[in-house]
Amino acid sequence: MKKPIVEALFGTGPKAKIVQWLYLRNDSSPAVAARALAREADVPYGSVDKALRELVAHQLVVREETPHGPHYRAPREDPRLAGLFTLLRQDSDITDQLKKALKPFKLASYACVFGSFASGNTHKASDIDVLVLEDGGLDRFAVMTALSKVSDRVSREVNPEFYIGSDFMDKLERGDAIALSVAANPRIDLKGEPPWPH
Repeated sequence: MKKPIVEALFGTGPKAKIVQWLYLRNDSSPAVAARALAREADVPYGSVDKALRELVAHQLVVREETPHGPHYRAPREDPRLAGLFTLLRQDSDITDQLKKALKPFKLASYACVFGSFASGNTHKASDIDVLVLEDGGLDRFAVMTALSKVSDRVSREVNPEFYIGSDFMDKLERGDAIALSVAANPRIDLKGEPPWPH
């Protein structure tokens, strides 16, 4: 069984849990104290300080001084780490649940997450935008029902956009802004291969 990306990069100890929890939070989430971070990331409090010191030293976590002591957050403003944010989102539990929800739908030729969640520029109210392409005959209501169950579990609105594959390609060739945005910007593939060159 393939191990999660975060474990491959950081092992299975406190650093992996801290990075995963901080990097998958909403962009607008405030920095947190070490004790709260230990609780939320399920890390023993006695081991969190050493892990945080190492992550801060390697510029993988930002330490901010506050009147209530040091608080910690992910360095979202660092362009060098944009790929890591995307990689961890691609490997996240949310992505895994979306893949499982879409797997039974054989008539969905391609699906991906696009927009703010895929790029990592999320805030508390961000939807998860999902593009679903089909060749015809897909039970769109059944797909929406399956995705709404994921939405309930992850406490985020999942917003599917459905297109016939050839219609989407026509939009792309005509320079449609939405189609170009999906094709040109970060996305997380959920099912199949994109029909455009990549």
